[in-house]
Amino acid sequence: SEYKKEGIDIYAVHVQNEPNSCQNFPSCIWHPNDLATFIGSYLGPQLSADHSGTEIWLGTIERPQIERIDTILNHEEAKKYIHGIGFQWAGKGAIAEVQKKYPGMQLMQTETECGDGSNDWAAADHTFELMKHYFKHGANAYMYWNMVLDETGKSQWGWKQNSMITIHTETGEIKYNPEFFLMKHFSYFIDKGFYKIETSDENCLAFVKNNSLTFVYRNKGEAATKAFTVGEFTFYAELAGNSFNTFTLPFIIKNSIKC
Repeated sequence: SEYKKEGIDIYAVHVQNEPNSCQNFPSCIWHPNDLATFIGSYLGPQLSADHSGTEIWLGTIERPQIERIDTILNHEEAKKYIHGIGFQWAGKGAIAEVQKKYPGMQLMQTETECGDGSNDWAAADHTFELMKHYFKHGANAYMYWNMVLDETGKSQWGWKQNSMITIHTETGEIKYNPEFFLMKHFSYFIDKGFYKIETSDENCLAFVKNNSLTFVYRNKGEAATKAFTVGEFTFYAELAGNSFNTFTLPFIIKNSIKC
């Protein structure tokens, strides 16, 4: 409510960041029953009484332990307040089963794997694979980690990580890393209201909204001329080597997309 007084609306709170990991940065380990009690008997009723409109999401879940999630979602009081579940890191091993067991639950990827500061094509390629996995299993959002780091690649916690942008502290030089372009393809062309559809190629992620089809294609390796078939319509595109490419078609053909 205090944030709201300042004109700041908070969409959701995720309880708790990595609740099964003791970190060298601020962290808090919870037993599943205790976390369920906190949500069901304290946080949930308080946010409801405040009429804040802020949702409660479980996690960010960083382990593939479905039984911990089950304990909380089967808690009679806690489950009344939980609108969604966030997953990251090894939590990717739980999202597929959660999608099957709780089909009405909203799911989100909450922190990409931050790498080791390489900021290269291989890192972007790995992130694309993660995006494929999360979107396949119902995630409605994918969150990056470091937007900007300096030339050392070190976060405030002292180890090297990847970032979308590198800024040199002395020269002011700005470098846009491969993951910047990957995230731009998705965030610029695919917004709220799109839903994912199947394709026949592991390098392709496709989405539809209203009367349009948008798909992102990863070209691994050398530059190439690529044929794309949507239903009975085929077109060709020149693709740069090791690149991400977005195509938008002003119509939907419900047959499969072949890349």
